[in-house]
Amino acid sequence: GYQAAGLGEARPEGGKEELVLELLARHKAESFLDLGCNKGRFSLLAASRGVETVGLDTAESLIDKLYLHARDTSLPLTAFIEDVAAFGGYRNPERRFDAVAYLALVHHLVFTFGKTISQVLDQADALCRRVLLLEYVAPHESEPFVLSNYSPAHHPEYNPQAIESLMRERYDAVEAHVLCPTRTLFVGVRG
Repeated sequence: GYQAAGLGEARPEGGKEELVLELLARHKAESFLDLGCNKGRFSLLAASRGVETVGLDTAESLIDKLYLHARDTSLPLTAFIEDVAAFGGYRNPERRFDAVAYLALVHHLVFTFGKTISQVLDQADALCRRVLLLEYVAPHESEPFVLSNYSPAHHPEYNPQAIESLMRERYDAVEAHVLCPTRTLFVGVRG
């Protein structure tokens, strides 16, 4: 059930989905890279609005379903099985995207794969032409994975102030949208 849920109609369900669509429209994104796309909800929402979309995830069964759904519905969406954490040295790609999203992904890159926020932003720089969407998840009892893995001494860049500061070094404008008490969507914009 989980795998099939969300593959039907591409109407936004909730504030985060509405915000991502609003940002893609506001910044006139013609291409979108959804890193760690999971079952592809944001990929489908973008593609259903004509944005050429690529979704990447390591979950083969989810990517297979997303790929087949996109093919069967003729959406401008390609889905690939890809380990986003292995992109560490990825530079000068053949293709860069108008918008790149790290939605519910950064904490996994930091706590599971040992990446720093600077390394995540280096990766994003190689992939993103104009708009970066980066979701921060705070260490809180309602976010047990983050709470149990976060250590200020070991993760000095993993806090909203450091993320915003690091993004301001790379982007012309940075916005912070509070999605809920434990999640913030940072948006970096060039040009």
